Amino acid sequence: GASADGAGAVELAACGPRPGGATEGLPAEECWHRHREAVEALKGLRAQVELVDSQLQELSEGLPALREATEVGEQGVRDLAARADEARQRHAALLAEWGKVMDAGGSCDAELENFASRLSEARSSLVSERSYRNSLRGSIQGLIASLTALDNHLDSLEAGDGQGSSSP
Repeated sequence: GASADGAGAVELAACGPRPGGATEGLPAEECWHRHREAVEALKGLRAQVELVDSQLQELSEGLPALREATEVGEQGVRDLAARADEARQRHAALLAEWGKVMDAGGSCDAELENFASRLSEARSSLVSERSYRNSLRGSIQGLIASLTALDNHLDSLEAGDGQGSSSP
């Protein structure tokens, strides 16, 4: 067609006078031969272009579906990233709470040790108090025994006084 003739015109122009003043060119038959070769080469290139174009069209037919799948995948990645951020925040909050629990546990341990120490002191005081009460009970029993003996002695003195006053 017209483009083939245009390509041939370019080739034929090369067969004409040379720049720089030389007027001689290639023989016409050689020019026509080159022209035919150029037209054939152009037809081959056009066939290749059409083949590549059809391959590109075939490849690009799946692009909308791939683009949609990519967008869905990207949305999935964004969703997962958001969930990961939420999980990190929950994890950080849990770790902070765990830290508070550990601190409270340490405080409870200290309080428990203090309580155990006070309980031991109280037990010691109780043992000492029991010992003191037992000693006091023994002293009271001794005092009761002494008072009973004194009362008996006084009774016997009174009884002796009563017998001695009836008999002169």
